[in-house]
Amino acid sequence: MASKLFRYWLPVFLYAALIFYFSSLSGSLIPSLFAGFDKVAHFFEYLPLGFLASRALETLTEKNIFLITLGLVFLYGLSDEFHQLFIATRQFSLMDLTFDIIGASAGSYLFIKKWQK
Repeated sequence: MASKLFRYWLPVFLYAALIFYFSSLSGSLIPSLFAGFDKVAHFFEYLPLGFLASRALETLTEKNIFLITLGLVFLYGLSDEFHQLFIATRQFSLMDLTFDIIGASAGSYLFIKKWQK
C-alpha cells in the first residue's frame, strides 16, 4: 500500500511543489518571450500535473479519472493563484487558472487515451 502511494502520488506532490516554487518567484524573474507567453507557460506547466494526477487515479473509470483530475487541479491552481497574491509583482488571474485547467485536461486526456493500461 505504501509503495503504491509513493509510486503514484509522490510524483504528483513533487511536481506540485515545483509549481509552488516557481509561483513563489517574483514576476520580474520570469521572462516573457512573446505576447501571451504566460498563458502558454501555464498550459505546459499544468499538462504534466494533469497527466501525473490521472496516472495516480488509473484504477478508476476514464470519466472519473478525468473529472477528479480536473477537480484536484482546479483546487490546486486556485490555491496557486491565491498564493501569488502575496508575491511581489504577481497577481491572481482567472485567465491563468483557465490555462492551468486546459493544460491539465490535455495531460489527463493524454494519459487516458495513450498511456492507461
